[in-house]
Amino acid sequence: MAQLATTNQKITLDGDDSLRVRTCLPLLEALDISYDFLSENHLPISIEGPLKSTKIIVDTSVSSQFLSAILLMTPRTKGFELEMRGKSVSRKHSDLTWDLCKITGAELYGEPWVVKCPDVIIPPDPSMSIFAKLANLEINNPPSYQDLIGHDLESLDLTDSNDFITPMSALLALNQGGVITGAKHATYKESNRISRTKDMLEQFSIFVEETDDGLIIEGGQIPIEPTSVVKTYGDHRIQMTAIILAAMCGGKIEGENLHKVAWPSFLQQLESCGLNFEIEI
Repeated sequence: MAQLATTNQKITLDGDDSLRVRTCLPLLEALDISYDFLSENHLPISIEGPLKSTKIIVDTSVSSQFLSAILLMTPRTKGFELEMRGKSVSRKHSDLTWDLCKITGAELYGEPWVVKCPDVIIPPDPSMSIFAKLANLEINNPPSYQDLIGHDLESLDLTDSNDFITPMSALLALNQGGVITGAKHATYKESNRISRTKDMLEQFSIFVEETDDGLIIEGGQIPIEPTSVVKTYGDHRIQMTAIILAAMCGGKIEGENLHKVAWPSFLQQLESCGLNFEIEI
């Protein structure tokens, strides 16, 4: 979207179901270009450049992706002043983007550069490792944590790792409990992951308290097999957590293919560890 905003054409963008429910308004407002939603405040959308602003103000409290998009489009612009507002989240992701920009020739925010293309190494993203921990499985050859992107399995402050919120909530409920904070931006994901995590866990008779930026979780809870199909709200991380909980107590889980968004072999790898399951069409 940011790249297309630098052109002088009118272009319509669309995406799959997971993209259609995610907001792009903060980016559109930052770019200050003409746009028209063909549905209510989400894709598909018609946008028309070119970008004319000499100053771009971006809210970094919703997602790091908007800042990353603006940084990556800079070589296609005439330059601009960049101002960031709000408490920044997922900072290691946007820091990684800026590091890559500098490797390709960038020097200052908002100043275009002639792009060079050296080989680069993208560090691992450990956001899936929490599922192995929830399933009580070991991770072979885990990367060192100083080389990872923005996730810490031991921290309950999810300012830089909101993808953890659903499996971590389940993990805490089954063990010592705890208070998850810093996850307000999880409300802008494929679903509102704060409220939908609560809803999914309750289907397994696991009860948590919702707060503005996280969840309060009592420990020592035991999942109970749901009496109906578990709703997963079109969100792969909620579906994946539900699958692991169902592996402990039984259950039917909605959205048999949702995990393929991020981990196509998820079910097969769990099956190799002893999970028995059937996919109902």
